[in-house]
Amino acid sequence: LSLPDFKITLDGVSFNFKKERIENHVQTNPTLRKKFADIVYNAIYHGQPNKTEQYYLTGHFGKLHYELLNSLEMFVVGHEYGHIYCGHFNEANLIKKIVGKKSLDRISPEWEMEYEADMIGLLLMMNSLDSTCLPPFSFLGPELFFTFLDLNDRANNLFSEGIERRSFGCDSHPPTFERRNRIRQNLKNSLPQDHLESYENLSEFLENIFEVLWADFKNNYIKNENTILD
Repeated sequence: LSLPDFKITLDGVSFNFKKERIENHVQTNPTLRKKFADIVYNAIYHGQPNKTEQYYLTGHFGKLHYELLNSLEMFVVGHEYGHIYCGHFNEANLIKKIVGKKSLDRISPEWEMEYEADMIGLLLMMNSLDSTCLPPFSFLGPELFFTFLDLNDRANNLFSEGIERRSFGCDSHPPTFERRNRIRQNLKNSLPQDHLESYENLSEFLENIFEVLWADFKNNYIKNENTILD
């Protein structure tokens, strides 16, 4: 719903990806701002995404939603399979961790393992696409995934510390924005020329959508901190 002037026809997909148009579209559609605030408030601040308001997308938006969701899910499943395929669960790569009174196995904190699994996940996702897919939207699952995780990091730091900042990773996982950058670069290196320009435009557009919605929420949060997170 945040796509300005969005249309799907037999000839393809069209929308306006200029940031000024996105900002105007968001500012003149209070429903978009309300739905985004609902996601941030429930899914991030309270950690209860099932509490977000349910709504349904129909027609062309339903098709778009399916493409993004299918792409994202195929990437996540492919990433986990990538760990198996690359032998990351071999005993030599496991360390013991005590949680409560239980001893659990955990993958050794090697960022390169995560980057490697990301590349396998991306490859499997791309190979799962068929003639019914809707490029370049069907390429954007990984980007959508990491863009939201990056936003999740920034929002949590704002709520807990009062300062918005990106996460710089942890023992087990590298920074989400760096993982997104690597996905972008890999796609730019591998996409055929007829898809590359539309992917790059849509990649920038998707990030702009999130940034515009987040800036709007953050401004309201700073002005009305006590009421928004009541």
